[in-house]
Amino acid sequence: ICRPFLSRLMNDTKETIHLAVLDDDQVLYLDKVEGPHALRMPSRVGRYIPTYCTSLGKAMLSCLDDQEVKSILRRQTLKPHTENTVKNINQLLADLRSVRKRGYAVDNEEIEIGLRCVGAPLRDYTGGMVGAISVAAPSARLSEKNTPVIGRMVIAIAAEISEQLGFERPKTAQAQ
Repeated sequence: ICRPFLSRLMNDTKETIHLAVLDDDQVLYLDKVEGPHALRMPSRVGRYIPTYCTSLGKAMLSCLDDQEVKSILRRQTLKPHTENTVKNINQLLADLRSVRKRGYAVDNEEIEIGLRCVGAPLRDYTGGMVGAISVAAPSARLSEKNTPVIGRMVIAIAAEISEQLGFERPKTAQAQ
């Protein structure tokens, strides 16, 4: 279901696209569509990465309540990968509140200097979070300035995938 959407997002952004799930307390890459640039993210399908300093992880954590997030984080150490990595659970919870408001998560050079990623969660027919997608690029190409534009693109594709998985968006008061 996801691959055509991932390919479309790569064609639209010309950057590397990931699909991942939350596997216990880690992010597991399920699929990857590489962009055409020579400078790419060194990720691979089947690799595990942390939740707290990646856009995929934060996108998925944003769908959980604070107690569930704390429970997941109790099983890991908040290891500083860069000077931008979250330092403590309160900083992460504040970041997750921002993710919930804007609809997408950002890894602002938190796992590796020079790498920025923007991710959004996927939902299934139950409304539950089942994974996330992200755009990953060198921060020189994915600047803080164009992050909101990429964020809206990721949200839109995540919504289309979620719809294919049976998710129905709640009807707003305006739509009724």
